[in-house]
Amino acid sequence: MRIALVASVGVTVPPQAPGGAPGGAESVIAELAKMLTRLGHAVVVYASGDSHPGCALNWRIPSATSHASAQRELRHLAYAWGDIATRSQPFDIVHAHHPEALAVRGDSHVPTVFTVHHDRDEALFEHYSEFPDVCYVATSDAQVSRMPELQFRAVVRSGLDPDDYQSSDTTGDYCAFIGTLGAEDAPHLAIDAARLAGVPLKLAAEEHTAQPAYFAEEILPRLDAAGGAVRWLGNLSAGERLVLQQKARALLVPSGCEEPLSAIEAMLSGTPVIAFARGNALDVVDDGVTGFLVRDAAELAKRLREVGALDRARCRRRAIERWSSVRMATEYEGLYEALLRAQRKGKDSARVRVPAVAAALAKQRFSGLFSPLWEA
Repeated sequence: MRIALVASVGVTVPPQAPGGAPGGAESVIAELAKMLTRLGHAVVVYASGDSHPGCALNWRIPSATSHASAQRELRHLAYAWGDIATRSQPFDIVHAHHPEALAVRGDSHVPTVFTVHHDRDEALFEHYSEFPDVCYVATSDAQVSRMPELQFRAVVRSGLDPDDYQSSDTTGDYCAFIGTLGAEDAPHLAIDAARLAGVPLKLAAEEHTAQPAYFAEEILPRLDAAGGAVRWLGNLSAGERLVLQQKARALLVPSGCEEPLSAIEAMLSGTPVIAFARGNALDVVDDGVTGFLVRDAAELAKRLREVGALDRARCRRRAIERWSSVRMATEYEGLYEALLRAQRKGKDSARVRVPAVAAALAKQRFSGLFSPLWEA
């Protein structure tokens, strides 16, 4: 198939900026482009010119910026759809990952898939309702339950390449938090739990500049009171973040994994995740296998003292089964094929569902490319 992946120009594909968690949509797009290409498809990514997706890249805006104006984003998306509409060899599928991509789509007859990477947003429901022919995809069951108005046609969980993550032979005496020092990530609860458990905590996070009051009132006093048991590391490079995760006793996610990629990274490294039992955490964490689901800081502290009993090798194996980009790309491939079959038969694409993916087929097709994955 000829497949177009349409990204934003706010972040490169894959993300290149240091610090914090990996960019959600952009990391997914990069992994999807890589795996679809290895499956034999012709993939073009529409993103900023400084992206490196590992396949063909088309761009109008030369560099990504997190402060991209709406006009800049629309120029990029208008260019993408203009190129899609005028290609000598038309695309079979367009897979968009930015809400505004639909606003400039025009009357394109190419089957269009849209992955919703955000949480519930009332303002976007009316926008999405204008495009009933688009195949909307969720990334978790929890997301579907929070947005019943959207009529999702499939759930395809995000995935990362297991070969990029290795388990550590030694485990440190600390736990880790990765995110931002903002109220939505709730790092103050991670600090409280670590202090209750008597376990040192390392915070790989940047201050949320839009929330100075939260930082001053909830974070600084806790750092001062911790007496060195809590270390704020600031921004880390991707490599530094991986080392931090690999050697941590556990990754603490008091926000409930609204952006689960850091949790997936940790589990692929064999590091258990302890998260609040809400939101995407209910899908991401296998309680008692890849970590624990908890209700509050006190229970988080209790589980942090017990987490050493979990088998880190088993944690990695389960993460590979559930969260590999091989699985993600194969499921999207099945969805694309189902949409094309429906188009050829003249059926309403709303009736399309992702077919079951045969693990044996995936294993056979990727044999030799990902032997460590299948041997794990």
